[in-house]
Amino acid sequence: MKKLNENQREKIEFIKLSWFVFFIGLLFFFVGLYRFLYTEPTITMSSRTKHPVMFDGSYFIFLGVIFIIISIYRIFFYKES
Repeated sequence: MKKLNENQREKIEFIKLSWFVFFIGLLFFFVGLYRFLYTEPTITMSSRTKHPVMFDGSYFIFLGVIFIIISIYRIFFYKES
C-alpha cells in the first residue's frame, strides 16, 4: 500500500468533512420539512422580548439548505491557494 504524504491526507480529510457537512445538511432539511408539513406549529412567548415566536420547522430547512450549499461548494468548487 502506498503511503500518503501530508498534503494528500489533508485533502482526504477535507473531502470527508465536506461530505459529513452535506449529510448533516440533508438531515436538517428533511427534519425541517417533516416538521413544516406534518406537525402543528407551536407558538410560544419569548421571555426576553415578550413577542410571540412560531416554531414550524422553517429554521431547520434554512440551516439544511445553507449546509448543503456550503458542502457542495467545498466539494466541487473550492480551490486551494
